[in-house]
Amino acid sequence: MSIPIDRRTMLRGVGVAVALPLLDAMIPASAAYGRNSAAVKSPMRFLGTGTPLGMHPSNFHPKMATRDYEMPRSLKAIEHIRNDFTVFTNLDHGLYGGHYTNHTLYSGVKVEEHKDHDEGNITIDQRYAEHVFSETRYSSLCLWHSDYSWTRRGIKVPSIRSTEHAFALLFADTSGIGSKRRRRNKSKFSAYPEESTADLEARNSVLDAIKGDARSLKTRLGAADRDKLDEYFTSIREVERKLQSSIKWSKIPKPKVNETPKSASDRDLDKAYEAWYDLALLAFKTDSTRSIILGTPGGGRAFKIPGVTSGYHDLSHHGHEEKKIEQLSLIDQCHLRQWGRFVEKLKATKEADGRTMLDTTITMLGSGMGDGARHNNENLPLVMAGGGWRHGSHINVFKRQKLNSLYLTILQRLGVKTRKFNTAETSFTGLK
Repeated sequence: MSIPIDRRTMLRGVGVAVALPLLDAMIPASAAYGRNSAAVKSPMRFLGTGTPLGMHPSNFHPKMATRDYEMPRSLKAIEHIRNDFTVFTNLDHGLYGGHYTNHTLYSGVKVEEHKDHDEGNITIDQRYAEHVFSETRYSSLCLWHSDYSWTRRGIKVPSIRSTEHAFALLFADTSGIGSKRRRRNKSKFSAYPEESTADLEARNSVLDAIKGDARSLKTRLGAADRDKLDEYFTSIREVERKLQSSIKWSKIPKPKVNETPKSASDRDLDKAYEAWYDLALLAFKTDSTRSIILGTPGGGRAFKIPGVTSGYHDLSHHGHEEKKIEQLSLIDQCHLRQWGRFVEKLKATKEADGRTMLDTTITMLGSGMGDGARHNNENLPLVMAGGGWRHGSHINVFKRQKLNSLYLTILQRLGVKTRKFNTAETSFTGLK
């Protein structure tokens, strides 16, 4: 029988600290019977993948809304895991704007209209990140291409474009890096710059001084200016809260992994997907984050996919030419095939509480565009796996439900106590 040890126990050597997975010895004795006890429950996670140009509708959406639906051409790429995912039809945000509305995939609110909504145009990953906050080193990560992750204030979350940088951010020990090199890293990688504990504490002391001056100034201001100053205080509190979390995590060694970062150019879509999804899986396994958005490349590039000879954007405007539709479907299949590979890896990863990581992770792939050829934002291509739901179905909502209702239900499954997400105040029906 194991001697109880603390969950944050590290293996330490000279200059090395290795994080441990959740072991039986870390499980309270009261939870020994019934491993699904709340005391040992593995954390919930979310990963959303966004593609820029929709998918060819007739090759994606099944015709029958049943469990034994016939797989369309593009979905055949993940037919072998059909019982592990759900596909949706006629689900969208009811928005228009073509390419300029693609960024609403995970929010349902256009950035230019964020001030009209209580929660702005916050995306589901950021809403969950607010819930998780300092429980993980990074409350969220935005990887590869940035267009799908937004804050309450209408600010796009910058993405980490390099797998090498993302790997270093998650696992490299930077405690011995000098301030000059740290500043170089900060300018080279403007997203998620790392700072030393001393730097963070110095910034925090500056905030203390600012707060003191602001309080003194408040006694000399009129009502309107005091309101503005209150907004300022709110901003300071947000920064201070984030700084305190950063200071805490700057003192905790990063986990060590027996992996090296993979790299691939955007043109080699299959390999690039593998590199990013494998990195996301490592981030989840080490509990470095529980919320990830993965944005994929678009543009006019011709991907290195057998059978594809034309640029992605050009193929999306196929003009009903069968040769172009065939090539477009090969790209759509690549998106789905690699997402399916990620789903399989989640399912093969066992959690300490006896479940699989697929049970404790909700992952989606979709696009804010429905049909790239028509530049519409209706009937979005969407697949979802995990979360403990019974999958294997095709759900056609017949325009009776909106996508944000699904996101509300997902947030509730993730443990967020809320009855509203942006434009939705009713939960999604149809999942079991």
